Amino acid sequence: MPDPVQADHATTQQTTNDSPPDRSGWGVLTTTPVVGAVCALGAAAVLGDLVTTVYGLGIGLREQNPFVLAILSQYGVAGLVVLKLVAVSWVAIIWHVLGRRYGVAAMAGLALPQGIAVTLNVLTILNAG
Repeated sequence: MPDPVQADHATTQQTTNDSPPDRSGWGVLTTTPVVGAVCALGAAAVLGDLVTTVYGLGIGLREQNPFVLAILSQYGVAGLVVLKLVAVSWVAIIWHVLGRRYGVAAMAGLALPQGIAVTLNVLTILNAG
């Protein structure tokens, strides 16, 4: 089965032979359903973890990740927001420097643990009520 990310890149190069290919690494984020879905899932997972963490803290639950707990203790929710922005920024840097294939992989690599965290947060919140 052909790789949809690479297939899209080849199609883009074939249709724009008049101009040089875009070597900046950004490309178009949602040129294929796979790329769009991975980006949407990644964004939803990061936002979902932020929202469920803040909500859980608001109802008296305690952060279980020692690193995040240290950030929350020192900087509060603002520190958590900065932490999420740093994580997403790393994905953007990888995307820009290494190209779309690695950018999509980085976003998937961010989405998976964030998605697990959202699931655990929701289960913890439901059990607390």
